[in-house]
Amino acid sequence: MTTKTDEFAGLPPALKADIVRTISRYPDTANTFTKLYKHFTTSSDSQPPAKKRKLENGNGADSVGSEGLGELLYTLQDISIQSPARKKLDINIHTVGVTLTGKGGSTEFTITKTSLKHLLCLPTPNKTKPHYTICLLSDNGEHLIFGFDDKGSNLRLLDQTDKSSVVLDKSVSAKEKITAALGTLLKRGAAWEEPDKRLYAKCGKKYPFLSCYVKAKEGHLYFLTTGLFFGYKKPIIHIPHEDLCKLDIMGVTGRTFNFVLETNNGESHEFAMIEAADQNVVSAFMTHCHDLALKRVHEEGGEV
Repeated sequence: MTTKTDEFAGLPPALKADIVRTISRYPDTANTFTKLYKHFTTSSDSQPPAKKRKLENGNGADSVGSEGLGELLYTLQDISIQSPARKKLDINIHTVGVTLTGKGGSTEFTITKTSLKHLLCLPTPNKTKPHYTICLLSDNGEHLIFGFDDKGSNLRLLDQTDKSSVVLDKSVSAKEKITAALGTLLKRGAAWEEPDKRLYAKCGKKYPFLSCYVKAKEGHLYFLTTGLFFGYKKPIIHIPHEDLCKLDIMGVTGRTFNFVLETNNGESHEFAMIEAADQNVVSAFMTHCHDLALKRVHEEGGEV
């Protein structure tokens, strides 16, 4: 039996090669592999995938426009958005929310402070110069994600309170300016969530993220000071330290391994095809989570 080269196009190259090699040796397994692939890459109800939602006036994480969001403080003009839709829009920062507006000022997306669960500022992978990605994660799965060069982005940040503006050129840090402008959305006592630099440095890892797969989706795994994050394509996964239950390393080969975890509410996640050289980073994160769990038990007066 001949296997088409694009039969398993969505899989990691190494895994695809293993499957093709197995089928060539055992042709009777081809149908089983095909069924498994389709099972994990298509919806269970076999319905055709829904068309990508077009952002319209007032649609988004919260079904309100700019009304009720408080004073308009800043506008970050003409920035490339990754989610909820890939397009250039203005980001308008209010005291209790954010709106995205297109040309003509029409509101295309709204997210309120009360719906925000986590605010992340992460180094963007595969960039030749410092670049950051901002993730505003809401409680209903509608997230705002966008990125920018730290120096020389030439974005314009408009202060709406006095109508002054600054161009984010090479002389200023766009990260500092943008996170400060969005700081009004942080809940009392909260801070921006960022990678745990000490953990990565201790393991000799230059970049604070790992490349991996969730099912057939390639993405990047970050170990944060507050938990872990996988993005930037869906599924977006964010799990705080206190929600992590069981952590394990499985499927170890000479080249890769899988990181498997379970949360307190019974959800399980597998981050597959991580490079073997990064196993020390995952092990360090697991040890850190264990130490934090012990600390919580002691603080609550329990016994280990």
